[in-house]
Amino acid sequence: MPMVSAICDNCKSSFSSGISIEGSEITLSGNIAGPCPKCGGMGRITDGTFNFIDNSIAKKGKKE
Repeated sequence: MPMVSAICDNCKSSFSSGISIEGSEITLSGNIAGPCPKCGGMGRITDGTFNFIDNSIAKKGKKE
């Protein structure tokens, strides 16, 4: 099952946020995750709408 990534505020490493939803769409805003497995800091999850389809994640782009 695919997981949404977080970016550590301290060391800028990417790590799994622990958020996973199968066969659906989710909109995230202002979410944090942690601790970072590399340095123990907290990280931020990119704001946006994500589609979870067939074991993959796609972030929807902005409509102009």
